[in-house]
Amino acid sequence: RGAFNGEPYKIWYNAKNEIQCVSNLTPVLVSNIDCKKTFFGGNSKATALVSGLLAKAMYTMQIDGENALKSLVIKTDWCEDDIQKEFTVQNKEKVGVELLALSEQVCDFLKFNKKQRENILERTLFPPSIYIEKEQFICLIEYLSAFYHKEVILGQFEISNLSTISSIYRYFKGEK
Repeated sequence: RGAFNGEPYKIWYNAKNEIQCVSNLTPVLVSNIDCKKTFFGGNSKATALVSGLLAKAMYTMQIDGENALKSLVIKTDWCEDDIQKEFTVQNKEKVGVELLALSEQVCDFLKFNKKQRENILERTLFPPSIYIEKEQFICLIEYLSAFYHKEVILGQFEISNLSTISSIYRYFKGEK
């Protein structure tokens, strides 16, 4: 199972749970087989991440899968409620003139109606409290990249960089 996570290699494992493993499912901008930009994320990414980390640990440490998993896991005694608490991004943002301008720019670009624009600075764009198509996100990334003259590197840009107006501002203005 995956969860949104600021730490890309955080793995939780609990053999007692039906779903025993949790890792980062945060979508990352990649180029697909047709050389089109898309996001790779969800449980597919979480599974691939854990599988790759396990294989690497087994190979480099010359140990079996169980011991490799033990070497990677940072939490073993957890339940579903813990996931929600640990992996939920808190959206408490300062509002400044530049953020207000950016929020208008993003809303105009995405053609948000009046209802969608309400409380935009307190809402998350992804996970969607406002439904936005994947293609819209990719067009928005390309637009902001050109506007701010900042190259977006495939495989390093996570959709969480677009989760709030403040996260968009921090990414494209070079602030972390």
